[in-house]
Amino acid sequence: MKTRSISMKIWGIVLSIIIILTIFCSPGLAVISKSDLISQYKAGQFWEPATPTPTPTVIPTTVPTQAPTGTGTGTIRVSSRPDGASVYIDGEYKGVAPDPDPSNGGMIYISQFQDGNAYNALSLTGIPAGPHQLKFTKEGYKDYSRSVTVTGGETMYVYAHLVRISPDPTPTVIPTPVPTQAPPIWSSPVVPDSSIKTKSSYVDSLSGFYPKKPVSFSGDIATFSDSTSYSGKPNIYLYSDRDLTARVRLTPEKAITVSEPAYQPGQGWLAQIRNGSLNGNGDFLFYEGTGPDSGWQKEEGYIIRASSREQDMASMLGPYGFNEKETVEFIEYWAIHLIGDKDFVFYPQETDAVERVMPLSVSPKPDHVMRIWFSAEPLVSAPELVTHQEKIVREGFYVVEWGVIIKGKYWINHSPASSEVLV
Repeated sequence: MKTRSISMKIWGIVLSIIIILTIFCSPGLAVISKSDLISQYKAGQFWEPATPTPTPTVIPTTVPTQAPTGTGTGTIRVSSRPDGASVYIDGEYKGVAPDPDPSNGGMIYISQFQDGNAYNALSLTGIPAGPHQLKFTKEGYKDYSRSVTVTGGETMYVYAHLVRISPDPTPTVIPTPVPTQAPPIWSSPVVPDSSIKTKSSYVDSLSGFYPKKPVSFSGDIATFSDSTSYSGKPNIYLYSDRDLTARVRLTPEKAITVSEPAYQPGQGWLAQIRNGSLNGNGDFLFYEGTGPDSGWQKEEGYIIRASSREQDMASMLGPYGFNEKETVEFIEYWAIHLIGDKDFVFYPQETDAVERVMPLSVSPKPDHVMRIWFSAEPLVSAPELVTHQEKIVREGFYVVEWGVIIKGKYWINHSPASSEVLV
């Protein structure tokens, strides 16, 4: 019996060792300590090693990037001169651009549409907001392309002045120059042509160049030189949200050389503003005058290339807020009145600078006045970029003026709108 009891104890120990070894070799050991196993066994607890739960692998979900939708759609209104140019946006044909003013093949001077600013134009609606490439083509003319950025809910205007493709140039025969005596600079009281006796005949003889100083027609001829600077064709536009009559004056009056309608000394112009603008159809007050050669800012400016004057001028005028009519009339005149083979720099002289030279008085007083003259010189070196343009404010009763300051020798195809020189 004693032997059997000993044998049972031995088997109990062996069995315990087997159980302990089994537990220690179990994968569940990774999650419970050795002391815990022994204490649980001594307490008579039956423990089954836990099967470790695998850590799930998280596969990131790729969220598709949504293409930008922009901010809606806008409208582009386009016109061309000559008319009939095919219009493409991003390579897609959109129609034919009309002439902005079919009634006038030269200077544009027309009645406006109901919105007060519009010319004849092809309206391209539903254009997605964002950048686009615009192209005009017409047989016999160079293509005109430009990038535009459409803003949702807004309308922009693009005018293309197409340049005719020149035929093969005929060889130029350069004649042998015959030495001649250089003509003298005219100065009072020297009269270059004794047949010039009257004010009108004197002005006509200048072929569009005007004297630097006020003319005294008591028999003397005033100082004149082709290096004189002129206030070239300033246009004064008047707009109002109510009908009114305004008195418009400039000083010094003796600096005015040409005006249309005629400027009355001591009185100026009497402007009738009806239906939103001068005379009810967007007319302007026109004048020319002499001005100083110095004192203008010549750091910031715009390059106007001979090969793309219309496009460069349009890009220059846009940031100031000129409307369609003002922009087209500027381009129509100055694109063909600069000497043809030169690139120019247009240095902007804004309201304060213009006021110092040619103060403008309007009664009743306008709510806003924006005047800008561009001092034009042949390109010698690139100017700094214009960074802070003065903006036109179109509220209430307001005045807008543009003009160009230029030396006579760079101003071509110019004839006065009136033979009157004010003294």
